[in-house]
Amino acid sequence: MNLFTRILLTLLAGGISLSLRAQTGVQVSPVRLFFPESVGTAQTAFIRVVNPSAEKIVLQLSCADWKRDSLGSKVYYDPGQLPTTCCRYLRFSPESVELNAGQEAQVLVSFRAPEPADRQLRNAMIFLTQVNEKELAAKSKAQAMLLFKLQLGVHAYFLPSANKHRQVEVTDIRATKNGSVRQIQARIENRGNLPLESFMRLELLNMDTDAEVKLDPVPFNSLPGESFWVTIDLPATVKPGKYLLSAIADSGPDADVKVAELEMKIE
Repeated sequence: MNLFTRILLTLLAGGISLSLRAQTGVQVSPVRLFFPESVGTAQTAFIRVVNPSAEKIVLQLSCADWKRDSLGSKVYYDPGQLPTTCCRYLRFSPESVELNAGQEAQVLVSFRAPEPADRQLRNAMIFLTQVNEKELAAKSKAQAMLLFKLQLGVHAYFLPSANKHRQVEVTDIRATKNGSVRQIQARIENRGNLPLESFMRLELLNMDTDAEVKLDPVPFNSLPGESFWVTIDLPATVKPGKYLLSAIADSGPDADVKVAELEMKIE
């Protein structure tokens, strides 16, 4: 699944045996829906759902508020609980989808824009949650002690027409460890007014040998006002020593590239 699709494997019973069936291949697209204010007060979009497995899948649609914690992980809330909720403006038809093996369907998502005084950036997660996992487990006659519930998420955003500013800053850098794995963490802050897809690039210059190391970019997404740590594992090939470390936040051609540098000793 790609970056914007979340699969939740829900533990329904304890045990150590495991039977994972092909229904986890269910696909949805797109994984983000944008509703720009400039288009009008009433808008519609479609979510395409495909069941490539050999079993029938039944999915129930729901909506949740969310925001990120200090490590960039999503925390979910009941719909309408956060002031930036988009849930109250969304409707789904149908509200549940039954897909036989190899079948696909479309879900109509209707959006009605908030009143002008409430037209701030809003977000929500549309969940498609499996509701027939027990039926499939019974049908398979498997002896598994674990049942798996499939849950897929589609982002929904309302974008006010005045929101055009893209800016992500790197505000801090630190070295950490996760067990024996050395890590660099860069703290980012979205100081613009748009949700952004960005990449964090890390470059290290050994100040004794002039050897340069460039690590693979790490993707991250952020909403306006969010600030959290982006974690990058250091490969074992990075030798201990004193380094000039450059953390580079790149949010695409419409945003300035932001760079933070720090001299640090890596053990």
